[in-house]
Amino acid sequence: MTVVLVDPRRPALVPVDAIGLLSGDVQYTEEMPIKVPWSLPSARPSYDGDPAAVLLSSDAQHPAVLARIAAGERVISAPTPVPGERLVDAVALMDKLRTAGPWESQQTHDSLRRYLLEETYELFDAVHGGDLSELRDELGDVLLQVLFHARIAEDAPEESFDIDDVADALVRKLGNRV
Repeated sequence: MTVVLVDPRRPALVPVDAIGLLSGDVQYTEEMPIKVPWSLPSARPSYDGDPAAVLLSSDAQHPAVLARIAAGERVISAPTPVPGERLVDAVALMDKLRTAGPWESQQTHDSLRRYLLEETYELFDAVHGGDLSELRDELGDVLLQVLFHARIAEDAPEESFDIDDVADALVRKLGNRV
């Protein structure tokens, strides 16, 4: 008997070690998006009948998962996220805001200058204050400015660039230091 834990942000991505197990009797917990069990021929809800050979879940704290782990079942987990993975989500959200947000879609590099300066000073104060929680939040606000300006630059009719170009410039600059 095996518990397969997938990443809740990408539940359709199954760990390689679990692929062969999903062709047989599989149960899934209710938070799984319906497209996942629909793509498995013998999948049924975790509350349906006797335990299946495999329990598929994206919730490591689900009672069915905890019970099966406590019973000593093998656990196959999705790989841990790569550092920086949430940056991809931030870029996607910024793109959505830029295209669908009424305020965000109207902004220019020039109209955001005051916010960039304000957020930079707030970050400076957070560093000076030593509060790590505040520092984290202010770094996020400065990151928003970077994402916003890079997204605006994508729309430029000439000399456009995107966030990957910004990251590439940084990597090249840092690479020269080693």
